[in-house]
Amino acid sequence: MKMIAEIVEDIREELDGAEHYAKKATQYKGMDDRLSSMYATMSAQELAHVDTLHEQAVRLIQAQKAEGKEVPSGMQAVWDWEHSHMMDRVARIKVLLETARR
Repeated sequence: MKMIAEIVEDIREELDGAEHYAKKATQYKGMDDRLSSMYATMSAQELAHVDTLHEQAVRLIQAQKAEGKEVPSGMQAVWDWEHSHMMDRVARIKVLLETARR
């Protein structure tokens, strides 16, 4: 499914932005807390975009199954692999954000 591939690419881009902003938030913590807070907010917004995109990918896969169409095993394997890596990145970004907010 081309749509899933596009969503995965969009999620990667959002994760890149979220990580960038989370690093900036930790960088400015203690030097300029308002700037740090702004970057933390921007990172959280990017993570919200990740959640929205993720919901759509899951919806598309479930819709295929609900229509009785089998999701190709290769596509499912790629999604499972990508999903695992995405969730690892989300967890690491959230740790950065917690560090910035302390």
